[in-house]
Amino acid sequence: MSEQIESQNFQRRWHGYTLFAICALAFCVSLGTAMVSIAKALVLVGVVGQVALDGRKLLGLNLRSAPRVYWAVLLAVSWMLVTMLWSEAPQHDQWKYFYGHSRLLWLLAFVYLIRNQERAWTAIKWVVFGQIFVVILSWLMWAGVPIPFTKAPLEKGIPFTSYLEQPVMSVVVLALLWTLESHWSQLWGKRLTWLLMVLVLANVCFVMTGRTGYVVLLTFIGLELLRRLPLRHAWLAFALPALLAVALFEVSPRFAERVTLIKTNSLAYEGTDVSTSEGQRLDFWYRSVKGIQEKPWLGWGVGSFPKVYRAEGGLVPGVVSWPEQQYLFWWVDAGLIGLMLLLSFFLALLYDSRQLIASAASALINVTAVVFVMGMFNSPLFGVGTGEFFLVIISCLLLLRKNHS
Repeated sequence: MSEQIESQNFQRRWHGYTLFAICALAFCVSLGTAMVSIAKALVLVGVVGQVALDGRKLLGLNLRSAPRVYWAVLLAVSWMLVTMLWSEAPQHDQWKYFYGHSRLLWLLAFVYLIRNQERAWTAIKWVVFGQIFVVILSWLMWAGVPIPFTKAPLEKGIPFTSYLEQPVMSVVVLALLWTLESHWSQLWGKRLTWLLMVLVLANVCFVMTGRTGYVVLLTFIGLELLRRLPLRHAWLAFALPALLAVALFEVSPRFAERVTLIKTNSLAYEGTDVSTSEGQRLDFWYRSVKGIQEKPWLGWGVGSFPKVYRAEGGLVPGVVSWPEQQYLFWWVDAGLIGLMLLLSFFLALLYDSRQLIASAASALINVTAVVFVMGMFNSPLFGVGTGEFFLVIISCLLLLRKNHS
């Protein structure tokens, strides 16, 4: 009897640890790569320990009922591994880039450790807490208050990550607050929930400088309009975000400045100027397309982009790691087959959303759209921090099923 009680106590403590590990990661995904790495180590211990505890139970899992996105992830990562057979990149680079591309596998680990709907709600709450903390710091920095443990200049208002990543993260949390509003209103009250949404929205529009953040914000607004408007008024889902962009251009100096730079710096690239972020991106994309034309079907093999970029006459000096575009990156390394498998990841998420409660389904569609759009300007599923941010949120949403499993 005492052994049974001791076993139950151990199980309770262990489940407490795994919940702590996943919530620590959920909070730390907003705090930069160092904190994410530490939290992921805790999660890895939790996954290994849980596998040891489950033991033979794992053999009885019904894989047929698994979300489609599991298979999409496994196929995409497996194909990327296969491309090592013809990659001419150094062995070290092959494994380094494969590790980055295989970050998708953490989705399976997160779902496995979170396990149920109750723990998923808890983890989502800590993601939101992390972003609220960041937004409060951002407003303090904007007001000129020095924050000793941040690295960005005060006027940028970005405490931990970058001007590209942080606005996108804020938009994602805005989407979570909006689509899951009834849940947050029960926890904090409707007034506080709406106040938080206003603070986050204003922060993205008037404090942050990331143009990708503006694009995903307008995408989110368009999707919500499309979801809520009658079919005969669906055109407003495209017209109103465009009008909002015009209004922001007039009332937000930051928005106007950053948007104007797109045209100026893009035109400068015609004269081979790669001194700006726009010029560099255009050069990355141009050289990527040239490389794809040479090996469109199977690609050059994992880890090949830096070599392909130089071989195609890339102008940006120094080490160039990726083309600042998720889809060109996969196409160069893994060919059209790899690109199709990556796109199947997004399609699988949309398919799996049909099994979720209505609010979670809307949230997952919005998050999927944000990741997809961000992938046009960066590689969100490749880098440390941003990838975990999206994968933790997606993992939690996947567990908010209609059958409360």
